[in-house]
Amino acid sequence: MDTQKFVTLGFGVLFIAGLVFITYLNPYPTDRQWFLYCAVLGLGGGGFAASLPGAIEWQVSAKLKATGALAVLLLLLILGTRVTSSETAVKSWSLTSPAKGIAPNPNSATVYVALDEKIIKHFGRHPTLKTDNPETGQDMSIDRGPLGLVIDIERLRPGQLLYFIVEDESHWWVSQSIRVPPHYPLSLTEATDEEIKKRTQ
Repeated sequence: MDTQKFVTLGFGVLFIAGLVFITYLNPYPTDRQWFLYCAVLGLGGGGFAASLPGAIEWQVSAKLKATGALAVLLLLLILGTRVTSSETAVKSWSLTSPAKGIAPNPNSATVYVALDEKIIKHFGRHPTLKTDNPETGQDMSIDRGPLGLVIDIERLRPGQLLYFIVEDESHWWVSQSIRVPPHYPLSLTEATDEEIKKRTQ
């Protein structure tokens, strides 16, 4: 093997090894990070393919043909970006009001998102509960529509504990706690100030 092929193979292996290490550190990438992973994997695979003997061809379309390292790069990039995961998909969590008693007003209620026993996001103008690590809740949004309160959460990891707290005019409601990934509407039940304090301490 000549020096050029050896260097090309070395860079390809280095790219792939680095990508494996990065995915170990961040096993739940965003869509943008996943695209970057696929691009790096394509470059690494292309470098590895360039060192192999023989010709590699891929007929992309009737008018486009890729050969050699370019064929491997395009193949890995296209196939990789088609991979989807339920862990990175947007999930909408509907909060169902109690069948009896007082129900929160969807237009004025303050909603808190609790993940792993920490409140990481609130939706409302005057929150009374402290938010921990708000950076974690940047990919969350709320819809206050005719169907009630619907919270969109972009990324959740399997095994995380999720529940919601709702506050409206000195009244409190809390949803049942679930372990991700189950995804279904969550019922709200009325709660006292003491119950809320115990859950948020």
